[in-house]
Amino acid sequence: MVTDDQKAIVFVKTGGSDKQSRLKRREVRIGRSRDGRTEILSGLAAGETFVSRGALLLLNALDIAS
Repeated sequence: MVTDDQKAIVFVKTGGSDKQSRLKRREVRIGRSRDGRTEILSGLAAGETFVSRGALLLLNALDIAS
Protein backbone atom coordinates (compact mmCIF):
# COMPACT_ATOMS: atom_id res chain seq x y z
CA MET A 1 0.00 0.00 0.00
CA VAL A 2 1.17 3.48 -0.85
CA THR A 3 -0.18 6.46 1.06
CA ASP A 4 0.11 10.21 0.86
CA ASP A 5 -1.77 12.93 2.73
CA GLN A 6 -4.92 12.47 0.65
CA LYS A 7 -5.28 8.86 -0.48
CA ALA A 8 -4.08 5.28 -0.16
CA ILE A 9 -3.43 3.07 -3.18
CA VAL A 10 -2.94 -0.68 -3.57
CA PHE A 11 -2.11 -2.74 -6.64
CA VAL A 12 -4.68 -5.50 -7.15
CA LYS A 13 -4.16 -8.62 -9.28
CA THR A 14 -6.71 -8.83 -12.10
CA GLY A 15 -7.31 -11.40 -14.83
CA GLY A 16 -7.56 -15.16 -14.79
CA SER A 17 -4.45 -17.28 -14.76
CA ASP A 18 -1.04 -16.09 -13.63
CA LYS A 19 0.07 -15.73 -17.26
CA GLN A 20 -2.86 -13.41 -18.05
CA SER A 21 -2.92 -11.50 -14.77
CA ARG A 22 -2.12 -7.83 -14.44
CA LEU A 23 -1.85 -5.35 -11.62
CA LYS A 24 -4.37 -2.54 -11.41
CA ARG A 25 -3.97 0.52 -9.23
CA ARG A 26 -6.93 1.00 -6.88
CA GLU A 27 -7.69 3.59 -4.22
CA VAL A 28 -8.69 2.23 -0.80
CA ARG A 29 -9.93 3.74 2.43
CA ILE A 30 -7.78 2.83 5.41
CA GLY A 31 -8.45 2.69 9.12
CA ARG A 32 -6.20 1.99 12.07
CA SER A 33 -2.53 0.98 11.81
CA ARG A 34 -0.62 -1.08 14.36
CA ASP A 35 2.53 -3.20 14.33
CA GLY A 36 3.09 -2.73 10.60
CA ARG A 37 -0.48 -3.73 9.70
CA THR A 38 -3.17 -1.41 8.37
CA GLU A 39 -6.91 -1.94 8.35
CA ILE A 40 -8.52 -1.53 4.91
CA LEU A 41 -12.09 -0.31 5.31
CA SER A 42 -13.15 -0.24 1.66
CA GLY A 43 -11.81 -0.66 -1.85
CA LEU A 44 -10.94 -4.38 -1.67
CA ALA A 45 -13.21 -7.40 -1.70
CA ALA A 46 -12.58 -10.47 0.42
CA GLY A 47 -10.19 -12.84 -1.32
CA GLU A 48 -8.68 -10.32 -3.74
CA THR A 49 -4.92 -10.56 -4.18
CA PHE A 50 -2.88 -7.38 -3.84
CA VAL A 51 0.73 -6.30 -3.52
CA SER A 52 1.64 -6.12 0.16
CA ARG A 53 5.33 -5.23 -0.22
CA GLY A 54 7.04 -3.24 -2.94
CA ALA A 55 4.03 -1.13 -3.94
CA LEU A 56 6.08 2.07 -3.73
CA LEU A 57 8.60 0.62 -6.18
CA LEU A 58 5.77 -0.22 -8.59
CA LEU A 59 4.34 3.28 -8.31
CA ASN A 60 7.73 4.87 -8.92
CA ALA A 61 8.36 2.63 -11.95
CA LEU A 62 4.99 3.65 -13.41
CA ASP A 63 5.76 7.33 -12.85
CA ILE A 64 9.13 6.99 -14.60
CA ALA A 65 7.61 5.06 -17.52
CA SER A 66 4.91 7.67 -18.20
